[in-house]
Amino acid sequence: MTAIMPTGVKKPKQKASVEGSVGKIATAVIAKLRNEIFTSLESLNSAIRKAVENLNHQKELEKFKETNKTTGIVRGADYYG
Repeated sequence: MTAIMPTGVKKPKQKASVEGSVGKIATAVIAKLRNEIFTSLESLNSAIRKAVENLNHQKELEKFKETNKTTGIVRGADYYG
């Protein structure tokens, strides 16, 4: 699960980074759902929740697929898949 933490009050330099990340996530979710038709707020919320969970899962897989440059060992999905 991913938590979005607000930026620190005394660290305004973080704000642009956080807003950029939120923008990328919103764009990805909207792009995924743009051709769908929702008849209720509940179905829309459910689809958004699934899209965000899918994005989180993809990010986790990308982290696992990183190659250790010193040993050349590939970890994660490639190893298990």
